[in-house]
Amino acid sequence: MIVGESAMGLLAQAAQQAQGQGGIMEALFQGPFSIIFLFAFLGIMFLVLVVQPERKRQAEHRKMLDSIKPNDRIVTVGGIYATVVQVPKDGNELLVRIDENHNVRMRITRSAVSKVIQPEDKKGKNKESS
Repeated sequence: MIVGESAMGLLAQAAQQAQGQGGIMEALFQGPFSIIFLFAFLGIMFLVLVVQPERKRQAEHRKMLDSIKPNDRIVTVGGIYATVVQVPKDGNELLVRIDENHNVRMRITRSAVSKVIQPEDKKGKNKESS
């Protein structure tokens, strides 16, 4: 109780001093520089909330595209499920097999790969459909 009361007393004293001096926030947002501080704050928030997560997502996607190897199951951006047959090291294209029965193959660009299906994903889908 004593600690709580002393903390409240310190907060009350700080509030009185801030009212007497105008406070830091009032000093920042008065005068011609207030709009500059506002735009700087909004710019920083935009970077933190929008740009950084998008960069992180793009880096993860690029890493996933670089790790594609033969016999990986993939889903393209068009929704086509396929198995990777050939991955040229220097090229931007992949050779994928779409139909196992008729051995239908198609060339696609790496950027057309939406995601690589992990073996756990296949097991999870089988459990849900059972």
